[in-house]
Amino acid sequence: MIGSFKTSIPSAKWVSSGVKVINGRKVGYLELVTPAIDQEIYNLMFFTDVNGKLFLATFNCLEKERSTWQHTAHQILNSLKVN
Repeated sequence: MIGSFKTSIPSAKWVSSGVKVINGRKVGYLELVTPAIDQEIYNLMFFTDVNGKLFLATFNCLEKERSTWQHTAHQILNSLKVN
C-alpha cells in the first residue's frame, strides 16, 4: 500500500507507517499529509484482514488542525476490535 500511495501521490509528505499489533491483530497504518486544492490534508489510514477481506479505515482533517486531532486519530486506531 505504501508503494501505491507513493506512486499515485508523489507530493505526499509521509509522517509514519508501519504494522502494529492491536488487540491481538496485526494492523498496518499509513500517516501522511496530502495536497488538496487550497489546503493540505492530514490522513491516518489503517487496515487489516477480516475473514480474508480487506478492512480499511481512514481519518482525515485539515493539516492546520492536525495538532488538535492527531492524538484522537491514534486513539481510534488503537481501539480497533474485530469480533
